[in-house]
Amino acid sequence: MKKKAIILVNTDIEHENKRTFYSCDNRYIDCISEAGATALLVPCTASEELLSRSLEFADGILFTGGRDYPLECYNGKGCPELNVMDVARSSSDIFLAKSVLSSRIPVLGICAGVQLISIANGGSLLCHINNSEAHSGNVLHNVNIMDGTHLKGILGDKQVIEVVSSHHQAVSPDAPGLNMRISAFAHDGTVEAVETSEKERFLLGLQWHPERSVEKTDTMKIFNAFVAAALEYAGRKRL
Repeated sequence: MKKKAIILVNTDIEHENKRTFYSCDNRYIDCISEAGATALLVPCTASEELLSRSLEFADGILFTGGRDYPLECYNGKGCPELNVMDVARSSSDIFLAKSVLSSRIPVLGICAGVQLISIANGGSLLCHINNSEAHSGNVLHNVNIMDGTHLKGILGDKQVIEVVSSHHQAVSPDAPGLNMRISAFAHDGTVEAVETSEKERFLLGLQWHPERSVEKTDTMKIFNAFVAAALEYAGRKRL
């Protein structure tokens, strides 16, 4: 039987009626499965030992969307529009992100996930973009893909694609993170994708939600490339 790549997926955390729930949008899992990999959900936990042990199984990791990371994660200033995520998730995510960034594990970040990649790599965020209404509520808009980037190589000859967005923050164009470059912009200049400048690594963050797209062609190009990188990484681990 052909080995499947194992993709770790971070989870959100909810508290209801004195109970705690770990959750993940099924569309992330569906795209991973369609690309031929196995998803392994990682609970939000303060146990760095558990998180480190989870990473031992990882051939790749997907960082999902969610609420906002605390301002102190990137030295942000006061922001009344902030909708901060549970501290259990932010602390767990930051630990996972910093751990994988110091490794060679392939990484894909979506929405809050691209912001996590950036801030864990020393970058910064725009706490609230001026025209957030043009990017929130699962709105459709165009994204321009930069030539010479990994993302352009994944998507082929397309210079502009239509995407689904739901965010009010974005990676700062002046501080995308150490060894990170911007690989896509929205029509208004908002950063829509960042990636590593390293040639031999898959490290890509998307501000939009490919898993929510009705048109799956571009979505699956991205997830297929991610899973292919994870399989390659898994092969190197076995050597």
